[in-house]
Amino acid sequence: MNNLLGSIEGVGVYLDNIVIYLSTWEEHFRIKKVFQKLRGAQLTINLEKSQFGKAIVRYLGFEEGRGQIAPVAANIEGVIIMVVTSAEENWWPFWHPPDYWQSSSIVLVTTSPSCTTQDFLKTKFLQQTSSVAMVCPYVPHNASTTHGPLFKAWTWLPYSSGQRLFDIGFWHSNRFLEWSDLFVDRFKDMSLKKINIWANTLDMPFYYAREDGSGSGQTLQILDVLSKWLHHKYTIEGSQLFNITVIGDLLERGEMDLQINGAVQTLERNKKYLISAPLAYQGFSLILQVPPPVPSWQNIVYPFTWSVWLAIFISVIFTSVAFHLLYFEHQKSFITNALTVGQVLLSNALAKVPESWRIRCFLLPWWLGSWVIAMSYTCNLIAILTVPVFPAMIKTLLELAESNFRLCMLDYGEFVPEALATSDQPVFKALGDKLHMVPTQDFMAEMGGEQCVERVLSGTDAHLEAYPYVKILYDKLGIGEKVYMVKERLYASYVSLLFHKHVPWKYKYDIGMEKLREAGLIQKWYKQHIDVFLKDSVSKIVSA
Repeated sequence: MNNLLGSIEGVGVYLDNIVIYLSTWEEHFRIKKVFQKLRGAQLTINLEKSQFGKAIVRYLGFEEGRGQIAPVAANIEGVIIMVVTSAEENWWPFWHPPDYWQSSSIVLVTTSPSCTTQDFLKTKFLQQTSSVAMVCPYVPHNASTTHGPLFKAWTWLPYSSGQRLFDIGFWHSNRFLEWSDLFVDRFKDMSLKKINIWANTLDMPFYYAREDGSGSGQTLQILDVLSKWLHHKYTIEGSQLFNITVIGDLLERGEMDLQINGAVQTLERNKKYLISAPLAYQGFSLILQVPPPVPSWQNIVYPFTWSVWLAIFISVIFTSVAFHLLYFEHQKSFITNALTVGQVLLSNALAKVPESWRIRCFLLPWWLGSWVIAMSYTCNLIAILTVPVFPAMIKTLLELAESNFRLCMLDYGEFVPEALATSDQPVFKALGDKLHMVPTQDFMAEMGGEQCVERVLSGTDAHLEAYPYVKILYDKLGIGEKVYMVKERLYASYVSLLFHKHVPWKYKYDIGMEKLREAGLIQKWYKQHIDVFLKDSVSKIVSA
């Protein structure tokens, strides 16, 4: 490529990357020479990766233009370089930044010849950082052979079962050309790490307890795979009675490393915790009782809506009046003429068709329309008499907000009640005003959710709960056919795992979970646990 384009002024080439840099627009039109050369060599340009007529362009990791060359900001974002002098060497290991101050990558440079590498790298601050490199002066045994000062880079592998102080190599301008050359993977082996995990045992399909007391669920399968990949151990503390606020406090204080129940992503949670790659996309659903069928007598009028009945009535009156005026010469009463017009709707033939062609032409559209109305009514009536008619069901949040239904939700510290109460959206605010919170009960099988189920079946409340748990709950109780779900959902978002804010190995879980997602396993396990649980529930209901 360089042999092909190297002779053109203002053109730079590196492998298959081409940059054209000239001072004026007139000079910039030399780009035609580049196109001609490429066409002659039967080469093509990837337009999706190309930029034309830009004042600043990105080229080989640098932003070039306007007489300046600088590294791309995204490539150095989050990297902190700290220099420790000899005077600071004694107190620096005891320094710890504020809790909100966090960086993913740190290069620590010390100028002290007595560089205690291990003591520095084992500090809490650096232990909580994902990528760490420490550069220290190096004095060889034969100092007379050196030509200038030498520096060596080190890092610490905190959970490795082997040598934990890792020698990255001597510092040289050509040594660390790639990110991975300097920042090696510190968590490739986590054999010495035991992850502390908390879980609610009723969070189907993410994590739940079987009848024998053992755990199961989508997140447990993910955890098993990733723990084998990273060679770490884990302990799970599970409970049926839980409160999200309490668990959040445990994570913030660092008493737990990870929470494996599905947590809906919110801005507040993103500030407090580290959030994993998504497990699923879901939200909060509203369950209502299926309304009872309408009384049988209403089947007579139900084939048409009231607006259609009104239109038919007005049409009969208008046609009767017009027919009476046209047929007035025969001196028949208005009632007689109205019956003549209306009997067609009952599929009754006229005893005698008017002799006047003017009246026949007037009545022809009415006869055809009446025939269509009569056939439609008969067909709809047959369908209604065959299948029970139910009143219209609530489909939107606006309809629910304007209805007389209250909302019922289990009080386990979820963000939804506060979000509804403080919302500036009228519909959400109206729903929040009607929300009734039910306290959790550890002696109940579903922690107290049965109280909301009773309110739904009494026809007074809508049950607000996370999907798919709420669907599984009603199917488990054998009453799934007695309720329906409002089509619109509240706060639909991705569901993820939550990590302690200063867990440095969280990115390894993201990599592993992304590989599982690409293989289709995360989606497969999610659906698998829902299907298995529903089948078990149906089997129990049938046997009972």
